[in-house]
Amino acid sequence: MPESPRQRAENYFDPPPEPAKPKGPSGFALGDRVSFDDGKGNTIIGIVAKVNRRTASVATDNGKSWRVDFPLLRHLVEV
Repeated sequence: MPESPRQRAENYFDPPPEPAKPKGPSGFALGDRVSFDDGKGNTIIGIVAKVNRRTASVATDNGKSWRVDFPLLRHLVEV
């Protein structure tokens, strides 16, 4: 039995991949290493300790905790 045009097209084209699921608000999850600038121009590096609705709680290496809005956070990639 010959293939229909639709069956031939399905054989030639793979479906597009599923879109990536966001981890949390703005793509941040617990344990992500992030950086942000404080109000004095210093860059602060820390780990996301809690994800809230509009902010993330970031714990720094020196023991301080910051509550930072998501637009101010940047993912930190170690190479």
